[in-house]
Amino acid sequence: MRLQHKNPLKSMQNMTQRKTVSLVALLAAAFGSSASAATILIDEDWESPVGAVNNAFIDARNTVSTVYPGWIFNGNGNVYQIRNNQGDGVPVTGFVMKMAWFNTADTAEYDTGHTWTSGDQFTLSLNATEQNWGSANDRFMTVSLVETVRNGSNVLTGSTVWSTTEELILDTAHDAPPEGYGANATFSYSINTSQFTGGTEGSGLTLVIAGSGSRGYNFDNVYLDVTPVPEPSTTVALLGLGGIALLLRRRR
Repeated sequence: MRLQHKNPLKSMQNMTQRKTVSLVALLAAAFGSSASAATILIDEDWESPVGAVNNAFIDARNTVSTVYPGWIFNGNGNVYQIRNNQGDGVPVTGFVMKMAWFNTADTAEYDTGHTWTSGDQFTLSLNATEQNWGSANDRFMTVSLVETVRNGSNVLTGSTVWSTTEELILDTAHDAPPEGYGANATFSYSINTSQFTGGTEGSGLTLVIAGSGSRGYNFDNVYLDVTPVPEPSTTVALLGLGGIALLLRRRR
């Protein structure tokens, strides 16, 4: 049997290389997972109002809501928060938000506190259904991301960076007057900053839910999250570790 002699220096170099590469992989996984983790910006089901309100008008206009902190209801339409039923005998589980009339100047707004960065990925979803005042008009919902700039009257004046308008369809099970509610209409969006139409990177973002004329609608279960791009310092650190591993490999 022929004995094989191992070079202890080469073995040590190989071991160092393996440990370095493993360390880079572990750090990349750790930094990558933390950098790609989604941050919830809004998760509103209207189930936690401040104070007792039920089938009632809520809040003054153009001021931060006292019933739902963080929300601002602007415009001239009536804002209701609804529970139990809506007059047509159809029970509603939990609270929903009803914006009566809800024309183009009427909005429900939430300042997210997030400053957008190129490459951000957003997930947005909500339930909505039109209100049926004798089926006289179609209802439309406009959902937008607007940069958080407000004037002295707390009215949002920032640039709209993303927007979509949806035609709402009344729940066919509740299509007899008076208006009914159905949360079965779900709208979901995947948004990235390449879809933004202008704006200034580093600006804060506000979610705006508005009408598009012709009376109002109900909405519920508003959810928005963001997955940010990795921090530049993280990327530089990973590149540096990758360079060390490459040098060690070349010196084998």
